[in-house]
Amino acid sequence: MPRDNHQDDIQRALNDAKKRTLEERYGGRFSSTGPDLPPEVEAEWLDNIEEFERQFEQAGQTTVGKYVGDPVLKRIHEIPPGDVDGELDHLIEILASNNIDVHFDGSVPPCERYRFITEELLKEEMDDIRVDGMTQHFIYEEFHPNQKMDAELEAETFLRELLGHDAEIRLLAFSNDKLCAPDGSPITAEHMLERVEAFRKSVAVFLEKEIGKAQSSIEGDHATVEIPVSWEGLRAENMEPVKASGIAKVMMKREDEQWCVVQANVPGY
Repeated sequence: MPRDNHQDDIQRALNDAKKRTLEERYGGRFSSTGPDLPPEVEAEWLDNIEEFERQFEQAGQTTVGKYVGDPVLKRIHEIPPGDVDGELDHLIEILASNNIDVHFDGSVPPCERYRFITEELLKEEMDDIRVDGMTQHFIYEEFHPNQKMDAELEAETFLRELLGHDAEIRLLAFSNDKLCAPDGSPITAEHMLERVEAFRKSVAVFLEKEIGKAQSSIEGDHATVEIPVSWEGLRAENMEPVKASGIAKVMMKREDEQWCVVQANVPGY
């Protein structure tokens, strides 16, 4: 059945009025949702936001355990190894039925996931708010940072930005302490950024790029990340093909809870 454009226009006008009311009452600004979003879906979304804000004003604090009904659970040492997966699935179902989702990196084994939820997460404080369609998320790595994974992800992000024109290299990605050019000579953050941009401008377009699995070693606040890299493109000066491949080596330092690039040796860079 075709949509009634007149009714859609009325609903959009009501949605716009509600946005203004919510902005005046709770602050913040709504970005445009675009013409493809059905107005009745946007109306439901606005209702959920209003209900969340209403509850948030009056919300008290509770624990995750109380929020999900204080279920009686076994301690991890009481569970036979073969039963851990089943007990974890049951626990995840309890959380999901209360719109709570816990995110883990794939390297975290089931026994640690179960231990973390039962011994740490259920004691964590949270806002006592329930809104239909709203899921509250918790991330294991925010409680137990994986420095190795964080360093590798930051190095991969740097390489993807270096070998492309879709994103701007962030000055904050570089160390505030000591920086080195690929040949090891000292360099400032501004000069490092200039070298990066000069390289990207020398390639008119990156046609293909492949970034492999990272391997890293960490010593204190310093990390060395090695990643297989291959890329192809066209030179800006003459549009001739150019390509390079090999192992990218990114030296990093941890500053203010973030891994920052100190030196980068990348094939073709």
